[in-house]
Amino acid sequence: MRDVPQLDARQKCDVAVITTNFYSSLHNKLRSKRTGRIHRKLVRSTIFIMTRHLDLGCGDNPRNPFLTNDLYGVDLADFSGCAERVGTHLITADLLEPLPFDADFFDSISAYDFLEHVPRVAPGSKGDSTELPFINLMNEVWRLLRHDGCFIASTPAFPHRKAFQDPTHVNIITRDTHKYFLGDEPYSRRYGFVGNFREVYVGWDAEKNAWQPLQSSFRKAFRNFEHAVLKGGRSHITWMFKAVKTPG
Repeated sequence: MRDVPQLDARQKCDVAVITTNFYSSLHNKLRSKRTGRIHRKLVRSTIFIMTRHLDLGCGDNPRNPFLTNDLYGVDLADFSGCAERVGTHLITADLLEPLPFDADFFDSISAYDFLEHVPRVAPGSKGDSTELPFINLMNEVWRLLRHDGCFIASTPAFPHRKAFQDPTHVNIITRDTHKYFLGDEPYSRRYGFVGNFREVYVGWDAEKNAWQPLQSSFRKAFRNFEHAVLKGGRSHITWMFKAVKTPG
């Protein structure tokens, strides 16, 4: 019997890249149909081994974009009573503080409609200084991911109205915000960021595309077209990063 390939969450992130050739030209549109066929064939022939995923700001329904078997969700509100119903680990914690997990614990982390709620600047605990919660959160994401682990985020972004219409949106993301967290010496080093991410994909996207990164390219392209033509444009920017860590 033929061996069945196995993928962990980091390899699934690589598979998701196949599905993110967002049609900047007719050539890319045609090519996306072919990559979609390749993707579906690969997923149908794959048995996924157990890996760990964490969904930030999950509410009572944590998302599992890479279809891992061991799913964790964390939220400020207490949804632990829903854990058995949704079949996952639901943890109550302040997401602006260090989370109760060991370093390198997760293969992948997601943040859907969450980053825009994280303040960029806040008063320090003693009231005589300031803190940078967004920088601290990105440090925590990097700490929790294994080397080559995947971070995927979907955020309403400037200049779309969805970036501003919710009064609890305090962190407006732009097309270039991600650049502050990439590479060996990102600009945010001067603000206290200690991590290192490598860009896999960054771009404007229909909101639901980031929920299902393993979905076929054709379906994603159709959804993007629908938003661009019928729904006032694509409102969200998707980030897909990989954590870079030095062995040892």
